[in-house]
Amino acid sequence: MIQIPPKKAPIRVEEYTPEEGKETETTEKEVKSSDKNSVIGSQSTYGDRTRSSEGLSKEAKEAIGRWGEEYAVYAIIKEKLEEYFNINGNYTFEDMLKHYDNIIKETNKGYKLEKDGRVIVEVVWLNKNGESKQHYDIKIKNEDEIFIEVKSTKEEEKTLFQVSKDQWRLMKEKGDKFYIYRVYGVGTKNAKIEKIHNPVKQWKDEKIEAYPICIVL
Repeated sequence: MIQIPPKKAPIRVEEYTPEEGKETETTEKEVKSSDKNSVIGSQSTYGDRTRSSEGLSKEAKEAIGRWGEEYAVYAIIKEKLEEYFNINGNYTFEDMLKHYDNIIKETNKGYKLEKDGRVIVEVVWLNKNGESKQHYDIKIKNEDEIFIEVKSTKEEEKTLFQVSKDQWRLMKEKGDKFYIYRVYGVGTKNAKIEKIHNPVKQWKDEKIEAYPICIVL
């Protein structure tokens, strides 16, 4: 299933663009009533879009999740090289380390980018050394803080994914500072990331759908 490691996969990132489609019928009250999980997807019918995790062992699911998180970390580093150092190119992370090892420094928490001995940005990977039990996976620290939850699938097409009640609450709390990175094609050279900025606002604006599966009275 895992064909190549994340550092050898070409980095592809795109912003989520909502499809024209039917309006969501899920209300904010219903989502607040979710006890354990909500299922999030772009505007379309359910179809077979839950199939990506069917038949997989716990170990396989964990491997997919970790691969996706690592790939997301590398994508963030590439984005910050472009933003702060005007460095562009179709790099894998392996390529970036070869060319910019004077800028990219690994830490016990993730990576940081340095210039003239000064830390420009730090990428904190909360699960780098084991599951942190936090409600997000990555934090970007520079002038501000950005919080990222990574949702990964081996599928290369859109499938539904779950977020927990606590993750949804955190998304509401952080607002514009929160992203979901949806990673497709885990373990392959076709991997890519779709960035979903402020998912709760996107849901309120009917650009994504959230389907609760439990109700608490």
